[in-house]
Amino acid sequence: PFTNALTRVQAAGIHLTVHAGEAAGPESILDALNHGAERLGHGVRIIEDRDESGWGPTAQQVLSNQVPLEVCPTSNTQTGICRKVAEHPLSTLWSAGFNITVSCDNRLMSRTTTSREISLVSQALCWNRDDALAAQRNALQAAFCSQDDKQSLVPLLV
Repeated sequence: PFTNALTRVQAAGIHLTVHAGEAAGPESILDALNHGAERLGHGVRIIEDRDESGWGPTAQQVLSNQVPLEVCPTSNTQTGICRKVAEHPLSTLWSAGFNITVSCDNRLMSRTTTSREISLVSQALCWNRDDALAAQRNALQAAFCSQDDKQSLVPLLV
């Protein structure tokens, strides 16, 4: 239903993030990508696009193109993706090399912050400081701003 609007957004040169792969599965991710999404809000149900032989075609596209997944663990527990952060698909996706960022989604609804989300992930998934910094570097590189702006923000990553 949003094809015309998304086409106009692309034609105007506006960057596009689409919420996909949270309420619906891999088909929503493929639809988002087909409509020009450069980042995926959530995207964690990409985990469903695999079987005993490996990652399916949509997951392979996301992985090979390093499409950023804006993972929001607290929100995902609230929407039923997992019961607790320790069971979050983030661990599998991170290990497989997906481009993961950690975000807070709707911080007022989820009553959390990005710092708290990184802390939760670090504790639940045994991330070290390098893992947390890598996720934040991924987020910075995925930001829709100039390279100069990104470079100026690097020293702020702690």
